[in-house]
Amino acid sequence: MDRPFASRLRRCAILRWLAALLLSHGGPLPADAADEYPLSDRPVAPGVQEATPVSGFTTVGYVETVAIQPGNLRIEAKIDTGALSSSLDATDIQTFSKGGREWVRFITHGNDNSSLRIERPVERTVQIRRAGAPVQRRYVVNIGVCLGTYYKMAEVNLADREGQKYRMLIGRRFLTGKFVIDPGAMHLTKPACRDR
Repeated sequence: MDRPFASRLRRCAILRWLAALLLSHGGPLPADAADEYPLSDRPVAPGVQEATPVSGFTTVGYVETVAIQPGNLRIEAKIDTGALSSSLDATDIQTFSKGGREWVRFITHGNDNSSLRIERPVERTVQIRRAGAPVQRRYVVNIGVCLGTYYKMAEVNLADREGQKYRMLIGRRFLTGKFVIDPGAMHLTKPACRDR
């Protein structure tokens, strides 16, 4: 288990123990309350389950740097469990025909003012509805995304995200079965996939 994750688990266990002690004691805690029990023997508040590390999953923060393949473009992405699909910043979007299929050509922007021109076949289009905004029609393409050591050809919808804090959102379809999210942390991983 990595040290930051283990120390967060320890802090959570101490806080649960202090809450249970406060509830059962009914008054202010004595100054030496934390020394009364060893960590492993401390009670857990009623109805609270002890947190355990999840094996086989990678812990990521709510913001991580990902790499877009091919090209290894680094982009700061928000991990968005509220979104089913992922979204990628795209400007200068142009459609064209290639091999009897509809394709799209666009520019995406990464960290440090870097950019990459990408051409991909259009998988489908989606209608995005947002509160207080008109419905948007977006193209969906497959893009290679590297988060930590995990690489996947992921469906992303293309949106002009200029003015947004993050150039990419990573949704649940990409995360499911591989990652757990620590909402209080950022940049727990670095892209470590080989360029494809």
